[in-house]
Amino acid sequence: MKTTIKSVLRNEFSRKDGKCRIEFLFYFDGKQYRVSTGKNIEKEFWNQTNECVDKKSFDAPNINKYLSDRLAAFHDYLTKKNAMKEKINIDEIKATLKGISLESLNGNNKLPLIGEAFDKYVELNKLKSGTVNNLNMTKRVVNDFVIRHYRRIQPTVDIVDFNFLESFKRYLREERERPNNMNTIAKRLKILNSVIRYSIRCGAEIKNPFENYKIEHGKHKEVALNEDEYNRFYALKLPSNSCSSMKLTKDLFTFSCETALRFSDLMDLKWVNIDEELSSFKKIQVKTERSVFVPISKRAKSLLIKYRHRNPNNEYVFPKVDVQVVNRYLKNLASMAGIDKNLTSHVGRHTFGTLWGSSEKVSPFQLCKLMGHSDISMTQRYVNIADKDLKDTMQSIWNNA
Repeated sequence: MKTTIKSVLRNEFSRKDGKCRIEFLFYFDGKQYRVSTGKNIEKEFWNQTNECVDKKSFDAPNINKYLSDRLAAFHDYLTKKNAMKEKINIDEIKATLKGISLESLNGNNKLPLIGEAFDKYVELNKLKSGTVNNLNMTKRVVNDFVIRHYRRIQPTVDIVDFNFLESFKRYLREERERPNNMNTIAKRLKILNSVIRYSIRCGAEIKNPFENYKIEHGKHKEVALNEDEYNRFYALKLPSNSCSSMKLTKDLFTFSCETALRFSDLMDLKWVNIDEELSSFKKIQVKTERSVFVPISKRAKSLLIKYRHRNPNNEYVFPKVDVQVVNRYLKNLASMAGIDKNLTSHVGRHTFGTLWGSSEKVSPFQLCKLMGHSDISMTQRYVNIADKDLKDTMQSIWNNA
């Protein structure tokens, strides 16, 4: 099947300096793939017709040479494969476009180290920042486990077998300083499974230990504050000797309850995202890369005024803090407010959805837009429609028909 390729500018994703990333876009077996070139340029300097940087740009010679070299390597790869009547490999195509030698990719059938398997998975796949963070976290946890149980710093991927998985699961559940729950354990195992499967696809001659291995999940329970609990949390007066992290935690959680922002978006919120009157903000969500527009409530506005006055020259609205620190202080704040629920940073977003989902003032479609959901089915869990409401609505329609 013919494989086509072209260079494109992702002008819908612009950096702070106004530059957009250049990618290779190619089709293989009827599917579309994108590979980042690592190069960026301003929109006005991209020649879409010729698929290169306009000569008016100072960076044109270097970027265009890089694109030309990589495209030449791509066509050489296809020519050699066709001449040898060998099957084209999607991972080899990605490696060629990234300038990675195929010898390095295949390792001459030498099994990769576990850390190398994680790194290759991140390098050769287009992943969101949150996914990359989860992969890197899992990589660190796996390395810590291997050092503790196997006394080895650099094991190869074949060390992962059924006994490894069972011991790793027990390590996460019982042996860590802060044991993980079943859902977190399942997440770590699923990530490891993805990395092992990718290594096998890249040529690692091992049997997939996950083939007949069941990953168990815990019961997922979404926690949200009701109106009374949220008002108690908001009205909570902190002791005068409370540390700055506890005060910041209370403000971050409140702002999340008022705006539905995830913790990653709270840390990423900038003053340029907010209008001059502090009446609304618009930003690209870190997790989904979708734009979200949210009007700002009085409570949220008071917090913005507070932090603008406190940090007038700061680019970001809120000071940086680790999510684990926030979750730790939220437990203290819940106890102080008499709330018998396990509060985490994400409960604020659920609280927003639950409170407004039960309100007659906001439609499900509006709530979907406010929360930045891609599909209204994601919003539906927050919307409680009573049988009587349905009956009254239909009766009104029939009466006016």
